Amino acid sequence: MEEYGQQSYEPERLDIGCHGRMGLNDEPYSLVADDLLRQNILIAAYQQPLTPVEIARHVGVPTAYIEPAVDALVRSELMRALPGGKVATDFLIGSPEERTRTLQVELGLARTHYDALRPHLAALVDALRLTPVHRRQPPEEQGKLEAFFLLHLLSTALYTALHRIAPGEDVFPPRPDGGDWIAVGSRYPLNFDFSTYAPSRYCYAGMRWACMEDCMGAKSIELRIYDTQPALNRYQHGPTDMDNLQLLRLLRLLHTGMDPREAGFEPELLANIPHLTDCGVLRMADGRPAVALPVMTQAEYAALDALRLQQLPALADALDAILRTALPLLRTRIPRHLEGRIAPVRRIQSFAIPMALREEALRRGDLPHDAPVPPMVFIVDE
Repeated sequence: MEEYGQQSYEPERLDIGCHGRMGLNDEPYSLVADDLLRQNILIAAYQQPLTPVEIARHVGVPTAYIEPAVDALVRSELMRALPGGKVATDFLIGSPEERTRTLQVELGLARTHYDALRPHLAALVDALRLTPVHRRQPPEEQGKLEAFFLLHLLSTALYTALHRIAPGEDVFPPRPDGGDWIAVGSRYPLNFDFSTYAPSRYCYAGMRWACMEDCMGAKSIELRIYDTQPALNRYQHGPTDMDNLQLLRLLRLLHTGMDPREAGFEPELLANIPHLTDCGVLRMADGRPAVALPVMTQAEYAALDALRLQQLPALADALDAILRTALPLLRTRIPRHLEGRIAPVRRIQSFAIPMALREEALRRGDLPHDAPVPPMVFIVDE
């Protein structure tokens, strides 16, 4: 009879994100998202390669259940088969303990060196305020425009600095499902209390965008977004979930002054208007909803982004020098079987620095307010 299980084992949860282009069926997510067993298989085989029998003993589940799950994870390339019948998790997994440790280093760098970085940030904000498109915006939208481009500058300057410190190609290998991506995971206790987890306050997602062509009289409409804490993408989750394209269409309707009810907009999504107003995406004007985001043309966006690019090299130089002072403290430890398989830049924990610097800018009054909506801009070409 097979023996398995450990008295001390407690199940954990694994969240997986993928950088790159996903395949049509989003296989890594579908394999793991709601499957606690597969999550714990990946956690068990992260620190060192194990056989399915060893994994079964670790997680307390018979090998008959482990083997097909391992086969599926190997086929999806979340695990790698190794000699001797062993398998190993084939991507980086972080832990709350390590993220909390490096967070303190990152916050210290942001607060200690803000004065040295401040001139570069102030130069961008000053340049933005001189532009016609900035002056055309209502006061609230001026602040949102500044917040968007300031975070865009911080994020891209940090990316540039990191790739100088840790050069090397970040390879996105082609995957069996048709995509090309790199997985990154975070493990947590099953009942982890995120309300007290300090690193989550500084999380943000890199810029994403949605666009539509030939839409309601416009050649193109586009929404560019940095999802940030504490709201992240709360604006999409009102009474009825709303995807980016639905939000784009609603913004276009309101921007033209059309009544969404008369234009055939999905009736069930109209219930989101009070929620979008509360999130800062919309505002009420004379009893009617209106767009509450910075609005500009593609040419105007390009001109504003050129101002960001002017400041980027100097800010990247400054961040490069700052990061090198604490590099040993920011490096993530990885298992031996992942050596050479993780891009050097992904081993440097610095994700909190842009939001920490943004927080410092708000605290010192260099940004006028912290808008409830994540930084986003609405681009319209008529």
